[in-house]
Amino acid sequence: MWEELYREALEEGWKKLQRIPGVITGFHSTIDGLKRVEEDLLKRLLEQFPHIKSIPSEPTSVIRSPEDLLVDLLISIREGLAYQRMIENEETFRWTLENIGYDQLRLGGTSANMASLLSPLPLSKILVYANPLTKELAELFPERKNLFVLTRENDKPVLRSPRKAWKDQGIFAIHWILEYNKGLKIELDGTTYESPRANRFIAAWNPVNCRLRVSEEFKRDIFLIPDKFTHFLVSGFHILLERYPEGKTCEDFIVPVAEFVSQMKERLGLKVHYEFASIGSSLIRSLVVKHIFPVIDSLGLNEIEFATLLSDFGEQDLAKELKDTRFPIVKLVDGLLKIMERTPLKRIQLHTLGHYISITREKNERNERTALLFSAILAATRSLLGRYETLEDLEKGLGVPTITLTGYEGIKNIDNFSLVIVPTKVVQSPKLTVGLGDIISSSGFLLS
Repeated sequence: MWEELYREALEEGWKKLQRIPGVITGFHSTIDGLKRVEEDLLKRLLEQFPHIKSIPSEPTSVIRSPEDLLVDLLISIREGLAYQRMIENEETFRWTLENIGYDQLRLGGTSANMASLLSPLPLSKILVYANPLTKELAELFPERKNLFVLTRENDKPVLRSPRKAWKDQGIFAIHWILEYNKGLKIELDGTTYESPRANRFIAAWNPVNCRLRVSEEFKRDIFLIPDKFTHFLVSGFHILLERYPEGKTCEDFIVPVAEFVSQMKERLGLKVHYEFASIGSSLIRSLVVKHIFPVIDSLGLNEIEFATLLSDFGEQDLAKELKDTRFPIVKLVDGLLKIMERTPLKRIQLHTLGHYISITREKNERNERTALLFSAILAATRSLLGRYETLEDLEKGLGVPTITLTGYEGIKNIDNFSLVIVPTKVVQSPKLTVGLGDIISSSGFLLS
């Protein structure tokens, strides 16, 4: 049954994407430094901190030292869970550059990842916000006919390829993507820890964009161009800090972005999705819930981000039970119902290993099922091949095995909500894990 539904979803999803006039992604584009974490690297790093004898239960809220970064990485490996934390100071940034480095530089940031990963699909236009757009960042964007930034020529706003619109040179930010395989082992004081799955830990240094100031030029010109857009993918609040040296707080930057998103939604008629990402600060998370949730339609997140959000809503026992029992579907559904009941959200999409789940206020279950299955094909293909360029590539993703069913999959109606649960395709030794959540959420939203 599910394999037939997968085949139908690929065909239907491909056709539906062609009918979408345009997609906007903002406000987080940067450069990623990819690094494969192996046992020898961990041993070298641990030699610098011989006093580390055990691994704490929870990661830090922000990285204030090299030791914080290493401990947070070890927690991610032990749990096999994706975490992201901001680096607070330049000294830790320099230590990371010298002691960890990177294997290669890639396009990064949720907005840029979404734009890049959506661009091989048959979408007419994708407008990505990237500021500052340096030459180094611009050259990391793929050169595709449907991918644009908003710039000015002859004092008029126009859409141009990112590669033809850069205005400065230099690397002002870097997000380390520390990827590890399933089975990576750590030994501390006679205890061996082993990663239960392949995943990554992100340590981000972003002194320019961590204030999420949208350029005045973009805020003016987005309403002046004649091009039609219908979907807006918002992200970037995970790179905020609670307080800034000049005395401002994160709320000083969240509120203007919320007001601008609301203005775009109303004036351009946009359907808005927010990708939660891993926010270490409970204060920032609470302000995002307060100011951003009321102006969006859809929320996307993974299981660990979801558990954190539940804790913020006072559901600490359920959040702990989810983590302790490896996120069973029944408990995930319980949590989704609680979030929907306490927020104005119209839709939540949750991706976890083995299943994708959506819960909506609208009765559009078949569209949701197609959306989730199509996004699973994209994720499987990217994991298998490291990329996808054509419909034929995605057909290869169909061949990835669908993992064992639990009996909870399908379409359900609970209270006033529609619930869709689909089994996913899992690649045992993925070529890439970074960006999978971005493509799952963005493609699922566009097809929902």
